[in-house]
Amino acid sequence: MLRLRERAARLGLAEDVALCELLDSDLSDDARHAEALRLLRAHPALEQARKDTVRYAKDARAALAPLRECEAKSALVELCDAVVHRAG
Repeated sequence: MLRLRERAARLGLAEDVALCELLDSDLSDDARHAEALRLLRAHPALEQARKDTVRYAKDARAALAPLRECEAKSALVELCDAVVHRAG
């Protein structure tokens, strides 16, 4: 959403603004909800958000690297992987 909103504010493209408005609206109607998901999944902001997530996880792993091996470190590394590869 942040990438989409940033792009909508920066470029002012009608389809970006319309998608933001749709996402801000009541999505309890199944058809509107499905349309919002379809548009969001096809939007370039989603790919950029994925790249951001991969980069953040890589940076987090690098920050964890100097720490001694232990259960807590392993759990945090696994969390990085889970966040990157989650489905939703």
